[in-house]
Amino acid sequence: MKKTITILSIFFCATNIAAQKILPAKSAVIDTVTRAQCKQIVDEINTMQLKCDTISGNNLLKAIYFDKKGRLRKYFWNQTENDGAQECIAMSAYYNENGELVYLFSETSTDCSSGEEIYYIYKGRIVDFAINLDCGCCEGNEDAYTKKEINRIRPVIGNPLKAFIDWDLNLTNFIQAQTLLRILQSKEYYYDKEFEELQ
Repeated sequence: MKKTITILSIFFCATNIAAQKILPAKSAVIDTVTRAQCKQIVDEINTMQLKCDTISGNNLLKAIYFDKKGRLRKYFWNQTENDGAQECIAMSAYYNENGELVYLFSETSTDCSSGEEIYYIYKGRIVDFAINLDCGCCEGNEDAYTKKEINRIRPVIGNPLKAFIDWDLNLTNFIQAQTLLRILQSKEYYYDKEFEELQ
């Protein structure tokens, strides 16, 4: 199983790519103890033997992972568009034994750009984050993020987690495992009947 937590130490920047990294403001106080606890939970989940139920559809894969006690510990979502734009979105969410979200990782890519967002979360609030933005079409043009834009979109440590920067998704629905499971089962969330058969 891939350990996505290591992505925090990886940042690629080629000479022909406009690459930007957004980190917490220098004045932000990072609770390193809580962040380490979140990281430890993720590392433990990545070594567990988990039961996996999958939901698949057209260019879509969603997987929910449960521990031996039947608690949701990980949710994975990957969607690829084969329309010539080579668009791909992937997200992993990790939950502690009480069903609280502790870590989110997302990766988006198109034929022109890519981005990664990493969040550590405690009680629904951001403990730490790192955002990597790469744009192969942006170097030397106005589409690259300016310092002002980076300051505008930079998350604030201690604020509630609300949405990823690169794509529109309400993350408050993912804070608790039970809320996520209810959403996955709802008819408003366009899933195949195959998921209902797993219940």
